[in-house]
Order: sequence, then structure tokens, then C-alpha cells
Amino acid sequence: MNSEPDQKTFCVDCTLPSNLCICSLAPKLPLDIDTHILFHPRELHRRNSSGRLLKHCLNIPSSQWHRLKNADQAAQFQGYALLYPDDNKQNNPNGALKLNDKDTQDVKGYLWLDATWQESRKMMRQSPWLDSLPKYAITSHLTTDRSGSQYKLRRNQTEQGLSTMETFACWLGEQNQAKSAQDLLNFFNLFQNTFLNARNSGLFK
Repeated sequence: MNSEPDQKTFCVDCTLPSNLCICSLAPKLPLDIDTHILFHPRELHRRNSSGRLLKHCLNIPSSQWHRLKNADQAAQFQGYALLYPDDNKQNNPNGALKLNDKDTQDVKGYLWLDATWQESRKMMRQSPWLDSLPKYAITSHLTTDRSGSQYKLRRNQTEQGLSTMETFACWLGEQNQAKSAQDLLNFFNLFQNTFLNARNSGLFK
């Protein structure tokens, strides 16, 4: 007697096995500031992309980065600030933008990169317009007991570097939206724990 083939199904939003879907628990957060996620092409196919999860929670506009579309994307994001550490201390001795900077008041919107740290650096090298955007760096974590990223689903990332979703939560905290920030982090931790349990149970094979 032939057994039926294993028919695993997965949620298209949270990417978890359908029977473990957590989408009904996702916070639906109001956001009145223009934001956008720029995905590295590989990130769109990764189950553990925190940018995909963030987009599901807030329905943030997004697009895909492409090194051959520099002119179009430079025009699209003119006037935006990039959420990214500013390492160019020689040309910008004061570092990245801070929340109360005068220049911050003139920012049209905020752009997030969703990629590994290695891929994000490649994006910056291959898209000079991206590297030339003013940088807005997170200056503090949401709570004092957090030390670096709490992202458990990837290895070999930059020490103290935050995932896309953690960065967004900390940015919300700096925008005086502490409850929304914490709600986002709580959902992120729920996703990580459910993801790890599913992976350890062999449900992603």
C-alpha cells in the first residue's frame, strides 16, 4: 500500500508551517512617517528574513535593489535618509544623523536595507547613490538590558549589528513610540522561537 506523499504547506507571510502560523498575532502598528524597505534579491527567498516579517506587520512599501537600476532608484529615494551606521568619519566627522539634528527635519523618508551585512556592503559599493544618502544611525537600544542583536536565526553577522526588524523597533523607540517598538520586538521573538522549534523538528526539510 502506497502512503500519501508528505504535503507540507507554509504561510506565505510568516513562512512558518501553516499549522504554526503566527500571523494572527502580528501587531498592526500605525505609522505616519514615510518608510521603505529595499530588499537584496536573495533576501526575498529566505525564510528567516526579518524585513519580510516587518513588512507584514506594517505593510511598508518595498522594492528590490538592482545594481543596473541605479539611476531610477537614486531618483526614487532622493531626499531619504538611510538607516545604516556611518563609517565615513573623514567626510562626516560628526557621524550619522541624530534624532534632533536640524537636517533630520528635512528628511523626506527613511530607507531600510534588508540583506546580510556582507550583502549590504556590496549594495553600497555597487550603488554610489545609496552610499551617498545621509545616514541615520540608531544611537541606543530599546532597553538597557539588551546588548547587541538578539537575532538567533543567522550566524557570522557583524558584532553588535541589528537585524532589520530590531533596527526598526529601536528607531520607533527613538520616535517616542516605545509601546509599538516593544510590541514589534515581542512578535519578532515569538517568530524566532517558533521558527527554531520548527527547524529543530525537521519541518523545513
